[in-house]
Amino acid sequence: MGLSGRVLETGRPAWIADVTKDQNFPRAKVAGNIGVKAAFAFPVDFEETTGAVLEFFSNQVEEPHVRLLNVMGTIGTQLARVIE
Repeated sequence: MGLSGRVLETGRPAWIADVTKDQNFPRAKVAGNIGVKAAFAFPVDFEETTGAVLEFFSNQVEEPHVRLLNVMGTIGTQLARVIE
């Protein structure tokens, strides 16, 4: 469920341009109350298991940045190697 659930399910980074309008973002009301708009997340994968999902938020609506998502996916892999 939500952004972290999408990342856990797919094993890939994900982006939401405006969380307050996303049907699958359970914290949408709270996000709207505190001014959160965009969000992205990426997995930190250990072998074949996602050990963590890191989420980042913006106070502005932001369209997905595909290159940033790709880079952050790579960083998630590198973080896992450092932690291991």
